[in-house]
Amino acid sequence: MKSLKQTEVVCRDVVEVVNDYLEDTMSPEECAAFEQHLHACPWCMTYLNQIRASSSFVRRVTATDLPPALEASLRALFRARRPA
Repeated sequence: MKSLKQTEVVCRDVVEVVNDYLEDTMSPEECAAFEQHLHACPWCMTYLNQIRASSSFVRRVTATDLPPALEASLRALFRARRPA
């Protein structure tokens, strides 16, 4: 995880650590700095909400929700990228 110990969080930092925020793995100080930036930056707040919505969708979707051709393509892609 990237540390947010610098004095000011910038948008790039938000993108790099958004999953740490959502998984609640930040220190209280990092979380406070992250949230302070969110309150001042509508772009980053929108980004956070998009990541939350995407994550929620991915948790709900199952293979039976996908067209067979898409499921096969995704399985092949994941197999090809899996480390040996």
